[in-house]
Amino acid sequence: MSSLIEAFQHLPLAQGLSWRTAFSLDWWLGYLKTAYDEDPYHFLVEFSLLFVVIWLIFRKSYDPKKTDALTKSEEDELIAEWSPEPLCPVSTSKLPEDNRLVAER
Repeated sequence: MSSLIEAFQHLPLAQGLSWRTAFSLDWWLGYLKTAYDEDPYHFLVEFSLLFVVIWLIFRKSYDPKKTDALTKSEEDELIAEWSPEPLCPVSTSKLPEDNRLVAER
């Protein structure tokens, strides 16, 4: 068990980290500055992704039920303008006539 604690203390974030320093704004600002100084591109990508995740969590979602409904006159206008398209294309070729004999009873 002590080897696990020693291994944890050798991690960069765990050295001298207590609850008081973990919630300290100065510690976090220093950590962010160090991370930016070591690899600015990595830091900017992670910060951008974190910003996008937070934005996605807190943005208003789209609810189609809450959109403005059309008035009766707008509905009538749209219905009057609508012209249906054929479901299948019109065939210009003539089909051969069916010359089969059919026996009737």
